Amino acid sequence: MSEKHYYRVCFMPRLPGPAFRYPVKSIEEGSEIMTVIALYDQFLVDNEFTLDVANAAWIDEKEAGGEWEAIDD
Repeated sequence: MSEKHYYRVCFMPRLPGPAFRYPVKSIEEGSEIMTVIALYDQFLVDNEFTLDVANAAWIDEKEAGGEWEAIDD
């Protein structure tokens, strides 16, 4: 992946647990992906493929020093 990404979507399907991370080009793209994740997760719950558990999703931004930090709402 040669293109630089300064944002990433993070999703923890169950709390506590590891996060799935995916690079995105913008906050808007990250927001769209988070919406799809939420709709898919609700589909799984509604159709009893999975239990309704606590989960979390957020967008990280890469800071000047190279560290990732969650974007506040």
